[in-house]
Amino acid sequence: MTKQDLLNKKIAVLGFGVEGQATTRWLLAQNLAPVILDEKPFHEWADKDANFATENKLSVISGADYLNKIAEFNVVFRSPGIHRLNSQLIEAEKNGTTITSQTKWFLENTPAVVIGVTGTKGKGTTSSLIHEIIKHAIEIKAFNNSSKLTEKSKVYLTGNIGKTQPFEILETLTDNDVVVFELSSFQLQDVSKSPKFAVVLMITQDHLDHHKNLGEYHEAKRNIVAHQTTEDFAVINADFPASKEFKTFTPAQIAWVSQKNRLVPGAFISDEGNVTIIGFGDEISNPFVKLQDLMLRGLHNLQNVSAATLTTLQMGIKPEAIHESLQKFVGLEHRLQLVGKLNGVAYYDDSFSTVPETTIAAIKAFTEPTILILGGSEKHSNFTELAKTIVTTSSIKALIIIGQTTERILEALKIAGGYHGQLFKGAQSMTEIFEQIVKVAESGDVVVLSPACASFGMFENYRERGNQFAQKVRELGGTI
Repeated sequence: MTKQDLLNKKIAVLGFGVEGQATTRWLLAQNLAPVILDEKPFHEWADKDANFATENKLSVISGADYLNKIAEFNVVFRSPGIHRLNSQLIEAEKNGTTITSQTKWFLENTPAVVIGVTGTKGKGTTSSLIHEIIKHAIEIKAFNNSSKLTEKSKVYLTGNIGKTQPFEILETLTDNDVVVFELSSFQLQDVSKSPKFAVVLMITQDHLDHHKNLGEYHEAKRNIVAHQTTEDFAVINADFPASKEFKTFTPAQIAWVSQKNRLVPGAFISDEGNVTIIGFGDEISNPFVKLQDLMLRGLHNLQNVSAATLTTLQMGIKPEAIHESLQKFVGLEHRLQLVGKLNGVAYYDDSFSTVPETTIAAIKAFTEPTILILGGSEKHSNFTELAKTIVTTSSIKALIIIGQTTERILEALKIAGGYHGQLFKGAQSMTEIFEQIVKVAESGDVVVLSPACASFGMFENYRERGNQFAQKVRELGGTI
């Protein structure tokens, strides 16, 4: 579809969250007046949302029956939270309604080069890394003659991770520009055009509260490569079966990421934390990067580093510019991010970790004596494996356990054989948490906020929890 296809059409925006509002603003800028459909009753909307709708004289259909009249619209822009295979959407489509979305429209109409990144974990870090590498390369003009980049190019980060919505930049983009787009299964489910560069990270099990089964989840993800051509490129993690099979759905040129095999072309990650780049010419000096030289922590992050490296090499960016950017990258906010060093102690914010699996990965990222801040509000997670990891990891010198889950975590530790390091509990604020930290922290230690739990109760959300942690480090004189 193009703008011409929207003229004289009855248009609806389905879902009035961040993306729905960005879509509405874009439509209003085209002198089109959409009708807003949202499940939440209008009287429960946030004041800013209600004011936006009122000030722009938007018609609103809200409440439990918000989809009942969807077949009356010619074009519907779906927000990602609305399931694409909803029976009412499917029925409306059969009767002639066109179902699109911000993502679908953007991919079909942007003149820019798009780098799409998807996966169950690692999308945000990889997207941010790619963005930083390209931005640095443009600044220092570090690209070869075959690259589409020029000194006039601009690079944008959008999608789930970006602060900018695709519709906010669409009208300003040129064919010199690059858009790094983090893509979820919700966004990919109905796209009919794939990015020129597709990055497929580890794909396991997720969002089964949204997708009817694992097959539907994987099928949605595959759209990132399914519409590519032989002129396009894909970077695929070969160590996860669901990811590796993406090669059968794309004719694009493929580069591989693996910790198991030296695939060509590709990036091989050794157990020692070294990344070797294979099949990209003699100008690459190997090992290309070592984990010990990065501010990112954890062997798992080398999968993200490798994917970002292969993607930007395929774009014609010079290896030295890539290497410089990797070394400067401090990590994504609240995702095992170094927020400061104080008296020889390094502080890492991993507040985004709200499940035990991500906290296990955080524990494995460090060999230094570790003070782990753990616990929060109840999500009914199973702490069995996390407790086993804590009990068998000799580097964990102290635990600070907080929140509603304290007793369940203590019970899991007891069943796992018992934790024999220093243990603190009962802190009711970040100030009290730091009072416990100073009792045990010594130069050479790391303090890791990786709660494995939601934050509600003591903190408004994981962002506030992480921000308070970082702010406390700064207040005490910590610097990076």
